[in-house]
Amino acid sequence: MVKKISLIFVFIMMMTFSHSESLRAYQPARTLSMGTSFITDSSTFDGFFSNPALLGYMEDKSLITGLDIRLGTNKWPELSGFVKKVIDDSDSVKDISALMPLLGVALDVDIGGPFLFGMVKNHFAWSLTHVSYGTVSLASISNFKLFAGEDISLDFGYGREIFDIDGHSLALGGTARFFMLNRVSAAIDLQDISADFADNLAGLLRTDLGFGFGFDMGVIYRFRDFLSLGIAWKDAASPYGLKNMANDDKTQGLLDNNLTVGVGLHIPVDWSRGVITKWNIMADYTNIVQAFDKNYRNPWLNLAVGTELQLFKFLFLRTGIGEMYWHAGVGLGIKMFKIDFAAFGRELGGEPGAMSQFNMALSFRFAH
Repeated sequence: MVKKISLIFVFIMMMTFSHSESLRAYQPARTLSMGTSFITDSSTFDGFFSNPALLGYMEDKSLITGLDIRLGTNKWPELSGFVKKVIDDSDSVKDISALMPLLGVALDVDIGGPFLFGMVKNHFAWSLTHVSYGTVSLASISNFKLFAGEDISLDFGYGREIFDIDGHSLALGGTARFFMLNRVSAAIDLQDISADFADNLAGLLRTDLGFGFGFDMGVIYRFRDFLSLGIAWKDAASPYGLKNMANDDKTQGLLDNNLTVGVGLHIPVDWSRGVITKWNIMADYTNIVQAFDKNYRNPWLNLAVGTELQLFKFLFLRTGIGEMYWHAGVGLGIKMFKIDFAAFGRELGGEPGAMSQFNMALSFRFAH
């Protein structure tokens, strides 16, 4: 038995430290407002993405379509001031010196959908997700970097409750995934920009296109309707191949995986006389194996704790902590239509507070 456990641990370590790419996580504003996509949360269709074992407890659900937008930067005042200056007087920013206030700025944009569909039926699930994203950073006048991507994923999952005895139950689940990766990147010296820069821009861009498949697995233990404990292994084995569209260079590898443990509490709300219709408190610890690497970032950044209050069946208040930053948001759900807003911080460096980024996210959903 000890030998088998040792072999399993070695396998996990090999899978973890041999990766070089990651599939952009689909995260709507609801989950971002609480700190992360908690692996014990089966309240919405999104639980399928965080832990397939939740399918063992999910009722039938449909995700008809949706749109998610996230905007984040490490220097909001400088960026907003520059945008205002461009709007007020576009001629004032034609000289390269006008970019000096933006040195050190990094801007991230994520757009999920509108190609966003899925269904849960009899504990089987499928989904099609589409996420586009981009990052621009200006470290110096001679170091302007652009990175953009598009990830499309087709997922199929199944979860099953394998026993339920005296309030104790256990569910297992798995997901098979087929995905496409599209990557565009460039490093530009702004001092070299000339009149024919736009014509030569295509030559500065590196474009990589790839495909792959992968697997998730998870387990959930529940005690009555009060306590949930979970383990989820995202992209446990997800090989991919990328091809440079300019020179046909090919690379292969495994997507970054994420082994997560979590706990969830469903708080009784009978005492609220119908004002609070649901109250969940959850905590996750992500990237467990990587946290043992001394070169990895501070382990405290992997912890997330969040809560959600549902008031009068249609209003949602959420808050939490993720990567040691505060997260908060609100949501409104009227029949099949749902809208959520989130404001939160992220850590781009390796230590809490080293390189903070402020983010805002907005999501629209048609689901039931």
